[in-house]
Amino acid sequence: MIEGGSGATAPYTDAARARLVMAYEACELADLARAFVPIGEHELNPDGTNRSPGTVLADAARVVGAAQRFF
Repeated sequence: MIEGGSGATAPYTDAARARLVMAYEACELADLARAFVPIGEHELNPDGTNRSPGTVLADAARVVGAAQRFF
């Protein structure tokens, strides 16, 4: 926001800050959700299973945490 032609920038409103936080949390959630799904050949065993099955629960917990922050 620009105030009365002086070039000074007004502080962000609470609504603008909330939108920025929501956008950031949505981006984090999307990144985590994508990383949770192995799609590259280098991420999978020859039979199509996850190369590191022990991390699946930890990854799921991070996705849930991000979803909770978003909501």
